[in-house]
Amino acid sequence: MKAEVQPTSWMRLVGGLRAETFTFDVRNRCATCADQPAGRTSSGIVLPKINLILGPWANTEIFANYGEGITATTHDRQWPQGPHHLHEPRTMK
Repeated sequence: MKAEVQPTSWMRLVGGLRAETFTFDVRNRCATCADQPAGRTSSGIVLPKINLILGPWANTEIFANYGEGITATTHDRQWPQGPHHLHEPRTMK
């Protein structure tokens, strides 16, 4: 969805909403893990976007933009200490 207004000859505001949908299909392959998350789920969110456009002056426009978005969880964000903390150290006998 998008809407645009021009309150003056040198200013435009463009706003909108963006819908994002995510589907997760998890298969647990760790037979010895205490937690056994598995399954399929979906989730969605609606996020705002807005642009302010000033100009034109001397064939130039100035833009200011704002928007929100979702990023996928990366390994570094999921386990900031590293994956080694997930398993107890094993000793060989």
